[in-house]
Amino acid sequence: MDNEELVKQDEQAPEEDAVVEEAVEKAEESVSEPEPVQAEAPQPAPEPVEAPQPAQPQYTEPAPVQQPKGSSFGWAVLGFFIPIVGLILFLVWGKTRPEDAKAAGKGALISVIISVVAYALMMCAAGAAMMQSGM
Repeated sequence: MDNEELVKQDEQAPEEDAVVEEAVEKAEESVSEPEPVQAEAPQPAPEPVEAPQPAQPQYTEPAPVQQPKGSSFGWAVLGFFIPIVGLILFLVWGKTRPEDAKAAGKGALISVIISVVAYALMMCAAGAAMMQSGM
């Protein structure tokens, strides 16, 4: 039976070989002959379309308020008698009302300097009085 099987296999082998050879030939043809590629004409790039931009509001610093000359004296007096108010006005009005701010600040500064000098003079006078009384 072994011989009979070998004979049958030999008879079938040429048929199988033929099928395999045909498949190989088809594969070689498809690899060796690529399909021609048609070159496309270059197309111009589309131009970008710009959308209109909405107008952005521009920030502008407010213009300083024009004050008549001589109106700053009142702020200087207020700053002199109430120095903390003069300091606050100086800091708040620095850009919008520069003349009034300077006047209020100067009044507060003068008040503080006079207060310190007056306190030092009173302490010196009190010390001298104590020395004379013998304490």
